[in-house]
Amino acid sequence: MSTEADTCRKFVVPKLQAAGWDNDPHSIAEQTRIVAEVERRLSVVEELEAVVSTNLQRATRLRQSILQKAFTGELVGGPNSPQPKGQRP
Repeated sequence: MSTEADTCRKFVVPKLQAAGWDNDPHSIAEQTRIVAEVERRLSVVEELEAVVSTNLQRATRLRQSILQKAFTGELVGGPNSPQPKGQRP
C-alpha cells in the first residue's frame, strides 16, 4: 500500500529536483518556518476567497436589482436618460 510520502517521492520530488531544488533536507527549524509561512499564505488566500465570494453575491444582487428597475421603468430620469413619454416637458 502506497502512502502519501511514497506518492510525493515518486511524483513531486523528481519535479522539484528537475526544477533545481537541492536534495538536502532542511532542518526541522527551517521546515517549521516553511510550514508556518505556507499556512499564513493559505489563510490569506482563504480570506480573499471569502471576500471574492461576498462581492460576487453582491454583484449578482446588484445586477438583478438593476435589471428589475430597467424592466419596470425605474431607471429613467437621469441627466442623460430619455424621459418617459408622459413626463416630457
